[in-house]
Amino acid sequence: MIVCTQKDITALSLIMRDPVMFDACSDDGLGKAGVKKHIRGMLANPSVTMLIPGKGVIVTFVRQNQIMYNLHIAITENCPLNFTERISSARAASAWMINNVGARKFVAQIPEYNRKARMFATKVGLSQTAILTDAFQKKGRFVDLFIFQSKHSDVMSLIKE
Repeated sequence: MIVCTQKDITALSLIMRDPVMFDACSDDGLGKAGVKKHIRGMLANPSVTMLIPGKGVIVTFVRQNQIMYNLHIAITENCPLNFTERISSARAASAWMINNVGARKFVAQIPEYNRKARMFATKVGLSQTAILTDAFQKKGRFVDLFIFQSKHSDVMSLIKE
């Protein structure tokens, strides 16, 4: 597990500029030129933890309160890991947060158009619980966000004794 720091900005920005990744993660306010600046700001924020649990995978956690973290999973199109390894990598990142930071709840906001991410969220143990309508703009169109959250039993199963 790699815990990202400022020295990882170039590697992180290459992953985030991956054409499929950028299209899935950006909104009308972020251009490719602003990716490094955006990542630099995230890494400088003490409420943000960025982990690289496997090649081509970045998992970002943004602290919402003492135990709850907003979860963002980024996987490049050419990630060499198979589907099962990708799921294991994401779960390993969550387990790291549980065992090293004290996280107990994960929440994800996934755009309606990102069906792969919504399916992946269920595979890593999140359940859809709500939909925020017209939550942001993408290519001039309003987009809904699907809200997913972890189940308490899944989180507790990742705690090391």
